[in-house]
Amino acid sequence: VDVVWLSSLLFLFISEVRELTSVIRSAKYGIYQAVFRDYLNFWNAVDWVSIICAYAVIGTYVRLITETGATTDTMSSYIAQDQQNLTTLQSEALSEKVFDAVESVVLAEADFRFTLMFYPIVVVVRLLKSFDAQPRLAIVTKTIYNAWK
Repeated sequence: VDVVWLSSLLFLFISEVRELTSVIRSAKYGIYQAVFRDYLNFWNAVDWVSIICAYAVIGTYVRLITETGATTDTMSSYIAQDQQNLTTLQSEALSEKVFDAVESVVLAEADFRFTLMFYPIVVVVRLLKSFDAQPRLAIVTKTIYNAWK
């Protein structure tokens, strides 16, 4: 399932880059004007927001997995220590490392949840893009658009 999602995300990215390069290549006026006049519309912006949001989710997920692995290693080294032969300062230093590692996992998990919160909204807006392509379903997007005015 993850491979299908990643491959569809890569396909979307490649499609948008191809469309952008074709607009730039066929530009009769400056590149910036061509991008803003011919390429940048609401639905292309939705596609780019979707791509950025998906890569943010991937990045925060990788960070969460990395922090979890580091915390597991820190806890394993704490458990492996001979608690009987440690001084109070050594024990406090090891405990501080464990709490810092757990704190970094909690912060990584909060960042992951925060980025994951936006993705369903972007997916719904992309769904509305597909509605706009069909004349009968376009009534839905036109109604939402008119209600927004």
